[in-house]
Amino acid sequence: MLYRVDAPDFNFGLEVPLRRAGIPVVHFVSPSIWAWRGGRIRTIARAVDHILCLFPFEPEIYAKAGIPATYVGHPLADVIPMVPDVAGARAELGLPAGHRVVAVLPGSRQSEVRNLGATFFAAMAQMQRMDPNLAFVLPTASAPLRTIIEALHAQYPELRLTIVDGKSHQAMEAADVVLLASGTATLEAALYKKPMVISYKVPWLTAQIMKRQGYLPYVGLPNILSGRFVVPELLQDDATPEALARETLLQLNDEGNTAFLYEHFTRMHETLKCNTAQLAADVVVDLMHSRGTV
Repeated sequence: MLYRVDAPDFNFGLEVPLRRAGIPVVHFVSPSIWAWRGGRIRTIARAVDHILCLFPFEPEIYAKAGIPATYVGHPLADVIPMVPDVAGARAELGLPAGHRVVAVLPGSRQSEVRNLGATFFAAMAQMQRMDPNLAFVLPTASAPLRTIIEALHAQYPELRLTIVDGKSHQAMEAADVVLLASGTATLEAALYKKPMVISYKVPWLTAQIMKRQGYLPYVGLPNILSGRFVVPELLQDDATPEALARETLLQLNDEGNTAFLYEHFTRMHETLKCNTAQLAADVVVDLMHSRGTV
């Protein structure tokens, strides 16, 4: 039996011949066919016996295509605490006391940081000028990324910025608001119940291709799961330092919105918290039993 995790394009190429050879295939996790490249569902139908879904709306999509699918929740929802320990995270990161904290995450890949890093630093500088009481924390995912970040920081020595290695979860947990690149980190920020501003920049041609293949008006997972814009997205040319600074401070200073998001993201967390590992294992074992392989 083959049980594969993520990396869909590579895995589907491997799964198709294995399934043809009679080996049962369970694929975890479902690719984002509801967001872009929906034509992949035909490949999925050939490649898998069962697909495991992170989000509750996905099994219905597969049912329409005749593909067995099970919602198993999101593993991050099992790991991230329901109630964030803000004070503990700030103490662990050594953040300065008496300041409101902005977590800044320009991405985990060098291409993302090169596209967004300079813009995010300029936005931080504007925010600090507008609110001198702010402190910033920026986690880096690797040594090469830290080198890029430190070079950018050298251009803004006035920033009250703490750079940490890894510890992205602690940085978000410690924050009052998060400015971040679109990706899984946006779901993590939502699970930590944080107001946020989502941004992304890619080369022009890449953006045009993605726009033609995309089906939703939003790219951030908190908005996708909500079915509407609950947090702002500033993408491509809209992602200017001025706009990012303005929207981030609006998110930070709107107490009513912060309270709404805390309740909204708590409900989202409760929906996604399903003991994913156990549910996924149950599906695999059931399929093995049905095929007589155990």
